[in-house]
Amino acid sequence: MGVILIICGFLVKKYPNLIAGYNTLSEDDKEKVDIENLSLMMKRALITISALIIVMGLIMSLIKVEEHYGLLITSSIVILGIIIMAISATKFNKKS
Repeated sequence: MGVILIICGFLVKKYPNLIAGYNTLSEDDKEKVDIENLSLMMKRALITISALIIVMGLIMSLIKVEEHYGLLITSSIVILGIIIMAISATKFNKKS
């Protein structure tokens, strides 16, 4: 899962149309979005989330955490990361 998110992070930077909702915006609305910084923020966020997942997976395997707790922790990292990323994405609208 961590490796997939790292790949997604690099793809989002190179192909910003992968960002949910951005590809459906009109050209006028797309001009209002600071896509360069938005895609950079999403790349960094996805890589950070994936790094946390990988590190927590290693730690949980070393201390022998039960599998259902590991799934709960990993899911929590992904969900919280997405919520924080969505909230952060709102600041990338250019002022008209």
